[in-house]
Amino acid sequence: MKKIRLMLLFIIIVILVATCGSTSDNNQNESENNTETSTSGSYYIIKSFSNSGMSKGDIFTDLVWNDADQNEVSLIGLGANCYVIDIWATWCGPCRQEIPHLNDLQDEFEEQGLVVVGISIDDNPAALPPFIESMNINYMILQTSDNELINMILSPGGGAIPQTYILDKQGKIIEHYVGYAPSIGEQIHNQVSDLLK
Repeated sequence: MKKIRLMLLFIIIVILVATCGSTSDNNQNESENNTETSTSGSYYIIKSFSNSGMSKGDIFTDLVWNDADQNEVSLIGLGANCYVIDIWATWCGPCRQEIPHLNDLQDEFEEQGLVVVGISIDDNPAALPPFIESMNINYMILQTSDNELINMILSPGGGAIPQTYILDKQGKIIEHYVGYAPSIGEQIHNQVSDLLK
């Protein structure tokens, strides 16, 4: 019985280390219709989204934002052959560990039609530009503090972050990962490679 308890404790610790806990208390106030973009153009604030199922085989919510010229842009309107959508926050350790992997994916597969999008659930968009610069993030960052959207996109993973979705060119969810470890990074790489063949 003691061995079982120790094993359960070990599993819980591993899960906590690989993910950041629930985010529902960390995200409360957003001006939901804020459509301003940063002056650096490195991230955009999500202004609307469609309600959607978030299971494998469902179409991922179509996110809408305004680009630097205030033109309305949608996620699926980007026309990628494959999407990697990463839900993250600056305060999340595993999220920070995943960023170099996402940079590498963007570099390796961009010419084949991959679009990597990070969705930051940080409450303070002003904190993103220095963070993006310090981490050398080379992919698009969207930001939201909208609890309805956050709860929807995080619900399959119980609210933990990071959560990474792989979508085909129609926006259908092909795979979903919770947490980050090098083994998860390898699985994501292989899945993207297969989709882009």
